[in-house]
Amino acid sequence: MIASFRFVLVLALIAAAVALCLPFAEAVPFRVPVDRPTLLTGLVLLGGLGSVVSGVLVAVSTFGLLRFRGWARALAWWATALVAVSASAMAAVTPIYGALSSSARVLFLVAVAAWFAALALMYTRPVRARFLVRR
Repeated sequence: MIASFRFVLVLALIAAAVALCLPFAEAVPFRVPVDRPTLLTGLVLLGGLGSVVSGVLVAVSTFGLLRFRGWARALAWWATALVAVSASAMAAVTPIYGALSSSARVLFLVAVAAWFAALALMYTRPVRARFLVRR
């Protein structure tokens, strides 16, 4: 169970990293009016900033989860919530997800499935016991 937990964590991180490196299937025709800020401008800035911060939080929590640190479990849930909020903000106002290539979509789906599998495995008896051991 411990090996499965580590495997899905690494799979999620690698799949997301590779998906982020793939080119878009088409150009993204989108303009943000920066000279007169609107709600659209705010949502794009919120989504972009949230994406950067959540990427850092996911990487840090993955490192902590791989080392079975207790703080990493809570950080993983906070990072997941921030990813959901920032991705929703970006999806609501930009056509960026429609421009992703098929390969990127599949890799993001694999990353999300593996991440949630890791979150579920955190609470199985063998993995949970590793988090409770003081180091």
